[in-house]
Amino acid sequence: MPGSMGRWIGARAFLLSVLVLCAARGDAQPRKAVVMQHGFFGDEGTWTNATVNLQSTFDADFIRTRTGFYNTFERQARLLDSIYYTGTGSNAAFVAHSFGGLVGRYEMSRPYGLHWRGMLTVGTPHLGYQLAAKMVSHEATQTSGRVLNNISAPFLFYVVPQVSALEAAILDEVLYDILTAALGLYAFPTITGNASASVFPEASPGSAFLSGASGVNTAGGLGAELLTPERWELTSVATLVDGSTDYESGLACRIIVGSRDASQFCFGVQLAVSLWYQAEFEKYANMSPGQDPIYWQSNVTNSIRWLNGYWEWRTLDHTWCGLIGGLVAGVCTPSDGLIPANVSSWPGATRHTGLANLSHLEQAGSSRTWAEIALFLQASQIPLRQSGGSGNGLSVGQVAGPAQVEAGVEAAFSVSASSGQGPLSYVWKVNNYSLQAGASPLFSYTNGGADFVVAVTVSDGIAAYTRSKSVTIGTCGAFSC
Repeated sequence: MPGSMGRWIGARAFLLSVLVLCAARGDAQPRKAVVMQHGFFGDEGTWTNATVNLQSTFDADFIRTRTGFYNTFERQARLLDSIYYTGTGSNAAFVAHSFGGLVGRYEMSRPYGLHWRGMLTVGTPHLGYQLAAKMVSHEATQTSGRVLNNISAPFLFYVVPQVSALEAAILDEVLYDILTAALGLYAFPTITGNASASVFPEASPGSAFLSGASGVNTAGGLGAELLTPERWELTSVATLVDGSTDYESGLACRIIVGSRDASQFCFGVQLAVSLWYQAEFEKYANMSPGQDPIYWQSNVTNSIRWLNGYWEWRTLDHTWCGLIGGLVAGVCTPSDGLIPANVSSWPGATRHTGLANLSHLEQAGSSRTWAEIALFLQASQIPLRQSGGSGNGLSVGQVAGPAQVEAGVEAAFSVSASSGQGPLSYVWKVNNYSLQAGASPLFSYTNGGADFVVAVTVSDGIAAYTRSKSVTIGTCGAFSC
């Protein structure tokens, strides 16, 4: 009996230790993650610079994905599950560029999909992308073939005049710019032809993926997204000149070179080349039969070739605007050079921010984008790196206060915190601007009519934690605010 009793006591002690260990593991907070998803033609390098910047501020695992931009959104979402999201679950915030935003939304719409602490999309065509549809229908290839033919046709019959070495060098540079611009813009459909049978049909406006019975933009898909509380979208409108309303000005060139400063030079070359085509047209058109009776008919034909080429160069931006779906009643509407603004609206977004004058190719690498991502990560409760020490004794709760307020109304916020290390200090910020610092855990703010993020950093002199809350502007009913 004593031996049996001893064994029972030993087993009880062992079970108790296991329960304590399991409880400790259950209470432990796993490290949070930030998943950075690329878009079409992208890979893990899309967010490299952003990750370096954000890692210095946030205490989280930054995971840059590579899911194969040519795969269907379903296939890419499954790769996210099997490769990148293992162990992250609801501890992950999701950041995506371009088509990557649709990958993430599909992931949220599935009954067995993952739901994150927050999701932010940058330059995503949430309502569909016309260029994708035109690639599937081969309209883009036909248009690119016409443009390339009209631009290059005059040179099949062009005799280079006797010029100086300097003039010849300038002519060579012009011809190089012609070929670079034309191929850079219009070889795109050919290069991406393998995607025409996979991701492009899904990204086309009105597709089953977007608006079918179980599409991401239907009530079911949008309802599933409610499990992810922070749903932010960033968009931009690229113009050649700041404040310009001429959205054709340098649009095609902007996509090739990316930055606005470089595109100004590129657009200047485009204009100069078109004027050269015009001059060549006039030269051949003004030749009379008496001047050149043998080749007069050829001269007339050549003049038409130069005129067609001139017209293609002068309407290059308009053509590109039509290819990306930016034309409305024949007028080029705002876009980021690749994604029209009218398809960038996420029906389920809780916050929208415009990034002025960034082209689609600049968005992921811009410090303005990174600043917005930082606000988003704070709102998604991704912790900041501690200012020092181990943080023993400091406990900080979530920011308490309304999630929606009316425009121009003052709202009160508070946070509960405790520490045995020293007196607590509080720094309150709105949209990353410090508005109050001191010993008060209470904060009041009167909004200016736009959505905002209120954040507080609590410090006990050894450790510091930041908590934040996203607040939207709306009309409050009896129980909605």
